[in-house]
Amino acid sequence: MLSATALPVSAAGFSDVDSDATVSWAKASIDKMTDAGYIKGYEDGTFRPKKSISKIECLILMSRMLGYEDKKFADVASAAKDAYKTTAAKYNSTYSGELSYLLYTGVLKEDDLVDYASSANANVQLLRYQAAMLMAKLLGSDSEAKAYSVSTPSYADDASIPSAAKNYVEYVSANSIMNGMDKTADGKAQFSPMTTLTRAQMATLLARMMDKLNTSYTGGTVESASSSSITVDGTKIGISNDTVVFIDGKSAKASSPECGF
Repeated sequence: MLSATALPVSAAGFSDVDSDATVSWAKASIDKMTDAGYIKGYEDGTFRPKKSISKIECLILMSRMLGYEDKKFADVASAAKDAYKTTAAKYNSTYSGELSYLLYTGVLKEDDLVDYASSANANVQLLRYQAAMLMAKLLGSDSEAKAYSVSTPSYADDASIPSAAKNYVEYVSANSIMNGMDKTADGKAQFSPMTTLTRAQMATLLARMMDKLNTSYTGGTVESASSSSITVDGTKIGISNDTVVFIDGKSAKASSPECGF
């Protein structure tokens, strides 16, 4: 759904990006994300920067950002399919692999699949407030964002932001992931929560996320474990009691009995 056929070209090769001054603000991000292989162009050599992103397209991009198509994470992707393929396929059989990966890594919960991947919602255009919630989840900060609050709302149109998304919007704004779309007559920023997100805007968001995400994979045999570290084939990985680990796709505190320490 993200492209008719993926092309290995940078943003400089997209005629509709190069020639359109109205999307010049996104050119560097489009270039960065297409060069990284996270967002792909269309068979006709265009990027279609003003085309709206659908909910399922956003989830697919999120899975790519976390390494779903990276050979280094092939074992994780395989384990994810074994653990969640049946669950994911109930909502979207076409992209059950990507959805399984997001479930396995703890980025999404099954309830999220109803909202973003089901037949009724998958192809619905993604709104800005929904993007704010998903970016917080992609960061692994769902709980932190949900609890985040400010004494005075940052945006003039705070009343139009769904209550469940208000804290997420404030969180991604505070972390320089998203910002306002325009300003009121008196100069106060507006978030414009019900505006759809374009491919150019998505590229910009993910470029910011790329600088914040720290993904790595260590495979092998666990040689020792404690409340402060895990050693895998001689590689010591520091953790804390607040670290969340995943055992067969199920989250658990590092200090819980099933982790072995």
